[in-house]
Amino acid sequence: MEAVSGKINIEELKRWGKNTLTFLAPAIVIFLLALQSGVPIKQALIAIYLWVLNVAIDYFKKLSEGK
Repeated sequence: MEAVSGKINIEELKRWGKNTLTFLAPAIVIFLLALQSGVPIKQALIAIYLWVLNVAIDYFKKLSEGK
């Protein structure tokens, strides 16, 4: 399947989805450990915010590369 800049083929989308789920696990662990140690939820959510930011960056990078 030919890829064009601004589009993502299904194989790359599946790979992106798998990476998204894979890297969610460490973010959740960091979030839960922070909560367990008494960190306020707003501060503990920074790990999740960073995960979301990285997922979005990865998606737009793949989109701009046309993969």
